[in-house]
Amino acid sequence: MFEDISSVSYLEIVGQLNNANLGDYLYSYYADEPIDEPIAQKTPREELGIALEAAASRNQVNYTPLTWARFQSPLVFARSVYNNATAVEAQIIEAIERLTAAQDSLVRR
Repeated sequence: MFEDISSVSYLEIVGQLNNANLGDYLYSYYADEPIDEPIAQKTPREELGIALEAAASRNQVNYTPLTWARFQSPLVFARSVYNNATAVEAQIIEAIERLTAAQDSLVRR
């Protein structure tokens, strides 16, 4: 059923795979055609925007007053960092982490 391959041909195949720059192309799950576009990585600012959108979808009536109150400070901080055009990456990442932690701490009523 399976062909035996020699260790030489196996090493040639592995060498060719190692030399190929496989990260340059994505392959579709359903087709063998390469996609010429690499996966677009989101910038930290874009990630913060996504986190803020998720936070905006929260409704105060669904959460306990104490956890909602604790959620407000990280939310305000994240908004201020997002709106600050000169915010550095470390500030943006901190805002994401604080906002995400606050969202995860919300307790439903």
